Amino acid sequence: MTSLNAVGLDKGFLSGHAPNLTKEIVDWRAGGLPGYEGMWAVVLDGVMSEEECDLLVAAVESKADGKWERALVNTGGGRQALYEDIRSCGRIIWDNHDLVAKLWARIEAAVPEIHRLENQPHITGRGPAKRKEVWNVTRLNERMRFLKYTSGEYFKRM
Repeated sequence: MTSLNAVGLDKGFLSGHAPNLTKEIVDWRAGGLPGYEGMWAVVLDGVMSEEECDLLVAAVESKADGKWERALVNTGGGRQALYEDIRSCGRIIWDNHDLVAKLWARIEAAVPEIHRLENQPHITGRGPAKRKEVWNVTRLNERMRFLKYTSGEYFKRM
């Protein structure tokens, strides 16, 4: 795991509240994806300022020596493959617990719907729902995936 300081971000990066956080619940039908109706997704805007975004992108590129690998497609069972007829873009993967902890601190209050997950097989899988497990969300996944689309690149709708 790369420290924030090692990629040019000071310890105070992303400290404090989101500058202008807004939340919009995704309307699958209006978006042309009625097959996802009943599933939950939100778009959170204003989590970071434009300056913070620029600093983060520079840090990500620094961490990867400016190299964006081709983004792969998940094929199941933990496997991935390159299918540029489905997805064509660059990707950098960065595991950083400290950075995602700062992001979670900024968004946690905006997503109370996911703090406690009970009987949610679309999220947890059928096994946990059958076993009546209760999951408490405490953090974001530390594996961040940054995608870079340039002219003509895409991720096709499935």
